Amino acid sequence: MYSRHVIGKKGEDFVCSFLEKKGYAILDRNFHSRVGEIDVIALEGRTIVFIEVKTRTGTTFGSGLEAIGKKKMNGLIKTAYLYLAKMN
Repeated sequence: MYSRHVIGKKGEDFVCSFLEKKGYAILDRNFHSRVGEIDVIALEGRTIVFIEVKTRTGTTFGSGLEAIGKKKMNGLIKTAYLYLAKMN
């Protein structure tokens, strides 16, 4: 049995590989701010894409989408703004 950290890392690695095959450039991973973290930040053309990865080994606890509540979404949005400000 893998730890949650190992499963999460494998999910993020899979997502990054998938995005790169689709032509995205990975700009950053696990960007932390005082209000949250963004798992993957990528560039598609001229668009910066902020990605939250929710890796699941089953459906017992719901889907990945169901795991992102309003508080988590607000933290992601604020962290995205902080990333953009930091990178100018």
